[in-house]
Amino acid sequence: MTSIDLTESKNEELQHEESETTSGEGVMTSLVITVVLALTVLSYRDWFFFVPIVGNGLNVISVLQVFSAIGWVSLILVPPFMIWQQRGFAGARKFIFLASALLWPVATILIALATYATLGKFYLDYLKDSPIFLFMDLLAPGYYLMYLRSNRN
Repeated sequence: MTSIDLTESKNEELQHEESETTSGEGVMTSLVITVVLALTVLSYRDWFFFVPIVGNGLNVISVLQVFSAIGWVSLILVPPFMIWQQRGFAGARKFIFLASALLWPVATILIALATYATLGKFYLDYLKDSPIFLFMDLLAPGYYLMYLRSNRN
């Protein structure tokens, strides 16, 4: 074996160890995010467990509320499960990961825009009153986007 072969072999070992550490850290970080999100949901039950507004028939806001309910459940469950599986993110897996990470924040933003369009107010005071929602609305989905970007394959 030449010194070049030894160097290449050592580099491959280091890359393998680094990917194992990174994936382990990703699993642990994802589990911590899941616990924080679940505790947030349990702390604000009235906010999350509701019947969508359908008093005047089906409207845009009630449909968006259904999407937001699906969104917070998928944000809590799907990304950590997919990271734990460590199968990579290509094709449909990438789409499922992205959809589960983004459905909640996108639905929340669309609800704010729809309430502004219909009532003239954004209703974003909840972010000031309960800053934990900044974590749920922005930081957790942002982490998952960065994780996906750094683990493309």
